Amino acid sequence: MEPEQYFSMLEEQLEELYTVAEKARKQWKDPSPHVEIPRAKDMADRVESLVGPRGIADTIRTLDKEGFSREDIALKVIDQIIESDFQGEKTAEQCIRTSLAILTEGIVAAPLEGIAKVKIKSNFDGTKYIAVYFAGPIRSAGGTAAALVVLLGDYIRRKLHLDAFKASQDEIERYIEEMELYNRITRLQYFPTPDETREALTHIPVEITGDPTEKEEVSGHRNMERIETDRVRGGAILALAESVIQKSKKVYKYAVKFNIPDWEWLTDLHTVSAQDTTVISANEKYLKDVIAGRPVFSYPMRRGGFRIRLGRSRNTGLGAWGIHPATMSVCSGFIATGTQLKTERPGKATAAAPVDSIEGPTVLLKNGDVVRLETYAQAEDVKDEIDEILYMGDALISYGDFLQNSHVILPSGYVEEWWVQEVPLEVDPYAVSEEEALAISREHKCPLHPRYTYFWNYLEKEELMALVTWDKKTYSRRMKDILEVLGVPHMVREGHFIIESPAFFACLNEEMFNPDLPVLEAVSEMAGFPVRAKCCYTVGVRMGRPEKSKYRVMSPPVHVLFPVGTHGGKTRNMVKAGHRVIDVDVVNLECPRCGEITYKRTCPKCGSVTELFKTCTNRSCSVDKIKTEYDLCPACNLPLQLYSRKKVNIAEELSQIKEKVPEQVKGVIGMTSAYKFPEPVMKGVLRARNKVYVFKDGTIRFDATDLPLTHFTAREIGVSLEELK
Repeated sequence: MEPEQYFSMLEEQLEELYTVAEKARKQWKDPSPHVEIPRAKDMADRVESLVGPRGIADTIRTLDKEGFSREDIALKVIDQIIESDFQGEKTAEQCIRTSLAILTEGIVAAPLEGIAKVKIKSNFDGTKYIAVYFAGPIRSAGGTAAALVVLLGDYIRRKLHLDAFKASQDEIERYIEEMELYNRITRLQYFPTPDETREALTHIPVEITGDPTEKEEVSGHRNMERIETDRVRGGAILALAESVIQKSKKVYKYAVKFNIPDWEWLTDLHTVSAQDTTVISANEKYLKDVIAGRPVFSYPMRRGGFRIRLGRSRNTGLGAWGIHPATMSVCSGFIATGTQLKTERPGKATAAAPVDSIEGPTVLLKNGDVVRLETYAQAEDVKDEIDEILYMGDALISYGDFLQNSHVILPSGYVEEWWVQEVPLEVDPYAVSEEEALAISREHKCPLHPRYTYFWNYLEKEELMALVTWDKKTYSRRMKDILEVLGVPHMVREGHFIIESPAFFACLNEEMFNPDLPVLEAVSEMAGFPVRAKCCYTVGVRMGRPEKSKYRVMSPPVHVLFPVGTHGGKTRNMVKAGHRVIDVDVVNLECPRCGEITYKRTCPKCGSVTELFKTCTNRSCSVDKIKTEYDLCPACNLPLQLYSRKKVNIAEELSQIKEKVPEQVKGVIGMTSAYKFPEPVMKGVLRARNKVYVFKDGTIRFDATDLPLTHFTAREIGVSLEELK
């Protein structure tokens, strides 16, 4: 089957499913008569479907075809929205949401749920400015995207000819107090110093604010005129601390790219770190908040840690790291495919993927043998005999990971991909024997193959001198330690070393030893050909969270979002609750034809589609039905709600189901949504029969780690090549 045919088949099957779903929805068993999830062929469709405005997808596609970057597209879309329909706050909010959806590819909820609203407010001098209200889900957008919202907010306010936000000293101190309180409640990944916060808020031209997300309240700076709540605003703190301040270097780069002035102050923040210099130092931030039971695999820039190797594999996706399967084995299974790893650099975290074409671990066994593990099977055979992991092996990191995190690219150790560029022969660098490698280096004076190069650059001069003058077989503790530092595979038997490595001995020609040269140069001089540094940098890694692939269920699990109160017992069993008529809070619906009050979308008497109405929260109020456009009761001025307590006959609901009902159909005690629309009971029966559960949003969910695979072989997925065709 050709790719075009395959995708055409998928689209046809999807169309069939949507047709069936639309037909089912038109029966009005659910709140909406249409399928809520719109189909989107590309990013442009996703953005328009998610946040709008209508017709913007064509503009995005045109700009994308012209080669504009995502960031440039976001700016041009802002220009178009402002020019086509200026409506003040509404236009500003549309610009923010649409541009954020473009930056996040339309695949996260942040443009909808991460931004509560956008308002145009007044400074104390009477000038107008933009305020962006962030909510907790802004975290899903990522720190850079959230920071760009603030930068784009500045771009928008300039287009709308608005002034900058001018924070008062009291407001700045409120942020500092709030940030300290939020950090105690939920640890921030980056906790700015008070001076950094003051510097940022003095210059940021858009107000970073938000609705309250925590129950805790500030104690010092309360009842402030422009801050509507005394509770902690989690979204605002995340946007300020982990976005603008933490990502200051990247934000400034975009400010220059977008030609937005007055952001030079970012270069003075302390977070513009040592990455601007040639000095690379150990970074221990990833070791904070280590959780018991989740191990630290390597310490910052420590010998024996993961060797940085630049490159990517077909299963490392966009930002995963390749780890040798043997390393996964010797780490007692704590590293598996999809395991989240917290990292020293270049970013904060990654996911693990097995790659067997990179270097595996070197281990010390309990009997004193040093073994280089090259396969998963070999590691499994000896894992119970391992006394110490001398070298963890490679961490395959893509160049894009450094670029994405604005980290200076670090040099790789000497690897096969580098070696083959220096050899004047056509040769498979992964299939060269030790004898062939020595012959090639001696004949062509090219560097020794990396597989047979040891960690010479870790030796001190005195250690190299001791190694050169040693008889190469008699056991001593000092020689044992040196060989372990070098990572040379060896055994100790009857007081003698057994070393089967011609390349090791080729690098120890005592007659050619020059003690005045640096170690690597001295080794190269003795060998008669260049010997490169096997490792330049190692990286610290600890376990973040285990790989998770499981159903997303409520606790306890639920078959149907239908309230049964306490009548269903501990299991909230609808069958058990069906022996009586119960009182529960459900949605207010009225039949426009016969006036029947119900909780169903179709009238149980005449079959007409019912309509929403509101009731007063004061149960003794004389007004019983109020139109949905009102927020307050016209009689007692109290808030209105879309639900009320009604009698529900569950036995009648179950009796209408023609098929056999399972013994247990688990409902909920009560509903937490604003409308309190119960699901059709039949859905719960079907789920119970098929042993699946519903999540709180009415979906059956399965969580899996996102690790894209660029290509695969037929054998790997257990099919023949003919079946794939």
